[in-house]
Amino acid sequence: MALENMRDAVQAIGRRTGITDLTPNADGVFELVIGGFLPVFFQDVGETELEVQIRVPGLENTLNNDMMSALLRANLDTQHGRFGLEPGTNKVVFGGRINVTSHNEDSLMRTIDAIIKEGASWNGNGLEALKQDARAGSGSENVMSETLMRV
Repeated sequence: MALENMRDAVQAIGRRTGITDLTPNADGVFELVIGGFLPVFFQDVGETELEVQIRVPGLENTLNNDMMSALLRANLDTQHGRFGLEPGTNKVVFGGRINVTSHNEDSLMRTIDAIIKEGASWNGNGLEALKQDARAGSGSENVMSETLMRV
């Protein structure tokens, strides 16, 4: 059965994670720590959309034009999410937005899992690849407009 709203989505996530009282805060945000080490932030965006975000640590002090261009280029190759900046900070996040009404509980969890796996893959070797790309300074003239960062 298709989910109808954010309340249904939060309840589905709570059931799957074993947290029966999962409730977003007043801003519509809740955090789950996956595997005991990976914080994942969830935020409702209206009544039907859910934003899933993972912070990508290690880039805060490298956000010059070359790194920003490297992040935009990387967005061309992502499948389930996009890089962006946490508003008002230099914290890089990888996130994806999900329209929950187009999912049932199983497909919602598969989509969340895909975003988390892709975002987590940018830590470690993926992070080093981003830094190397930024050092190469390839420019952003060939980056398509749909890669613009948003959070």
